[in-house]
Amino acid sequence: MQGLVVAHVLTFNSESTILACLNSLLQQNGLELGLNYEVWISDNNSLDRTREVINSNFSGQIKVLHNTKNLGFSRAHNEAISRAINLGAEYFFVANPDLILEADALISMITAINENPRAGCCSPKILRADQRMQPVRPSTIDAAGMYFTKNMRHFDRGSGQLDYGQFDNMEYVSGGTGAALLLKRDFILDSSISYGSYYELFDDTFFAYREDADLAWRALWLGWRCVYQPRALAYHQRRVLPDNRAQLPPELNSYSVRNRFLMQFKNATLAANYHCIFPTMFRNLLVIAGVLICERSSLPGLAKAVALLPQMLDKRQHYRSKRRESSLTVSRHFSTVPYHKPILTETKLDQRLESLAIIVVSYQSGDRLRSCLRQLNSALAVLKKRLPVKIAIVDNDKQSQIVDELEKQYVDNTELVFYRPGENLGFAGAICYARSRLGADSYLILNPDVIIDAQTILELIRCLDKYDNLAIISPLLMGTDGLFQRSYTLRRLPSIRMLMAEIFLLNRLFPHHRLARLRFYEDDQLIDDYLYNRFPHVNEPYEHREQPLVVEQPAGACMLIKDSLFNSIGCFSEEFWPAWFEDVDLCKRAKEAGYLSAITRKVKAVHEGGYSRKVIRDSVFYQHYYGNMFRYVKKHETFSHYILFRFLAAVGLFFKSVVVLLLSDIPKIISAQKGDHLSFASFRLWQLIFAPIKGIKKQNS
Repeated sequence: MQGLVVAHVLTFNSESTILACLNSLLQQNGLELGLNYEVWISDNNSLDRTREVINSNFSGQIKVLHNTKNLGFSRAHNEAISRAINLGAEYFFVANPDLILEADALISMITAINENPRAGCCSPKILRADQRMQPVRPSTIDAAGMYFTKNMRHFDRGSGQLDYGQFDNMEYVSGGTGAALLLKRDFILDSSISYGSYYELFDDTFFAYREDADLAWRALWLGWRCVYQPRALAYHQRRVLPDNRAQLPPELNSYSVRNRFLMQFKNATLAANYHCIFPTMFRNLLVIAGVLICERSSLPGLAKAVALLPQMLDKRQHYRSKRRESSLTVSRHFSTVPYHKPILTETKLDQRLESLAIIVVSYQSGDRLRSCLRQLNSALAVLKKRLPVKIAIVDNDKQSQIVDELEKQYVDNTELVFYRPGENLGFAGAICYARSRLGADSYLILNPDVIIDAQTILELIRCLDKYDNLAIISPLLMGTDGLFQRSYTLRRLPSIRMLMAEIFLLNRLFPHHRLARLRFYEDDQLIDDYLYNRFPHVNEPYEHREQPLVVEQPAGACMLIKDSLFNSIGCFSEEFWPAWFEDVDLCKRAKEAGYLSAITRKVKAVHEGGYSRKVIRDSVFYQHYYGNMFRYVKKHETFSHYILFRFLAAVGLFFKSVVVLLLSDIPKIISAQKGDHLSFASFRLWQLIFAPIKGIKKQNS
């Protein structure tokens, strides 16, 4: 680790706790006091014996900054932050005087934040401490990161819960409490307003209360993440809680009221917080009514919030030009369920995949299968040096001349097997059929129109070996023209809004609209930089170039999957026959079970794309594609949402069918074999929309 680490404690009448706090900071492992680690104190003109305790016990060990008046939380920390930044500090730890750290806490947080270039701050696992600064028994959570609610309140995650290991995974959270928060230099520089050598990170206007939530909200817009590190343990003597508001000083309650509105003025937007409008309006009216009726001492806070509106709007405008995150991503942090997102965690033990099975599902694949198999066969010699490999071709076509020829050609290859079940099992059914006969601990699922080499496969294996919570990994897919296939490589799991945009052709009519760009992560600047190898400006967040990029749905045409995932959640679901949405369903179930899916930019595979559309009639495709879309929505959404979706989809598909007819050549429609387009626009569409979906009967063709 390089660079100076500064731990800064802000005191105000803190004589009862400061001794234990400073002792814990001075005893941090992995840091050398006076060399790459310094402990600072800013005292806000304490009226008790705080300064005397500090001077008599820690003379020469810490740097003391005496303020002649109470500067508040924001200004006092900002002055120390500015000094540290100007001295070249790389990390700055904000600590309350009623907090103690375990000996490995700081180095654990520094390690976590240093491994992730998008991590701007790190929050430890904070447990409650009693009046003697000893851990409360049984262990009780004080904070496991911060989260926002739909009425724009913020809370400490898990506060007051007994600790039974429910927060023992390192995760991304919405923010961290200012009682204990590690900040990275780049984050400070990017998230501050600079006034010469002074950096306003925490908003000076806030003075105290909610300044940490304001910073967390701002960081979301700027694309920074907050890492929650449970291996870093802290203990906090909690004094301010929502339940004891009546016992708090009136001045503090007034700041709380005022800063609630200031925070909204600065950070809320209609696009990101449209779902918060009514809950927030109700809460704001409740706060105003409470002040007018019950807590009149906070009236100055309301008045001050109105007076400071122009100043907040100026700061809002300053940060608006730097926003890197999409409104959708920010909106997800305001929910009834506390936001948290898993992080790739490296495997602690030397656990490596022991066997690999490559499954290629073929249906009227033609020479595509020949080319795919030729490349796989040439890769075998390299792959077998790492682990045992089997290649399985599952032929879903009853009579396939190309498969007959390949069986004869590779008759002596013991690593290659052909399965011919005699019926069309569908994509999911074919994979499950082969898996039940192969018994490997990893499966590379390939479309026959994919060309992949040994080094790409080995890199995918290395990724699954390295990260124990990574279950699905795909390479970047490149077209036969050499261009990157974004729409095939990565997708978000489809929401009802995304599906409706597709059905109503909004993604084609308005390709730059926010809804159209969401599906393929086109709204995320930092993911764009990762995919196209663009490097950020200095002090900006970016995705780690050497690590896989966690996405919701990687390329279904080429994905390496741990068998442990299948053992946990089941194989591909055969209800999505013959194809489409079975890979979406698998990724959805994997995510819900806590597994991660990712792509890696370090390797690529060549993918033709869309060949299955070329071998089936339009009417058959539309019937199965939209039928499986409805099944997916019915399986993963509430029943009321499903019914609403069916109704809206009926309107949208009718509109789409009319567009198809208007843009088609009428004579060709009439003369087309079996009237496929006309059939789609009438009978099949009507059947699809209004007939109960009980499963489309398998039709072997």
